[in-house]
Amino acid sequence: MASTTTTTLAAIVIVACLLASGPQEADAAIMCSQVLGYISSCLPYARNGGTFSPKCCPGVKALNGVAKTTLDRQ
Repeated sequence: MASTTTTTLAAIVIVACLLASGPQEADAAIMCSQVLGYISSCLPYARNGGTFSPKCCPGVKALNGVAKTTLDRQ
């Protein structure tokens, strides 16, 4: 069960990182720097594995809450 949760969280972090590093449209409501701010506490886990910061999940949830449009999520 824990490995499923860990795998799911890792997938979410990877997708968020891809969102942050992908091309941004000029009229997107959320900027790359904002995305990085939301997920920065997840990056050590994404890079090295192990345990993740308690701030990671709330950051990903907050990012999901502000990236409402397709343009925001691209």
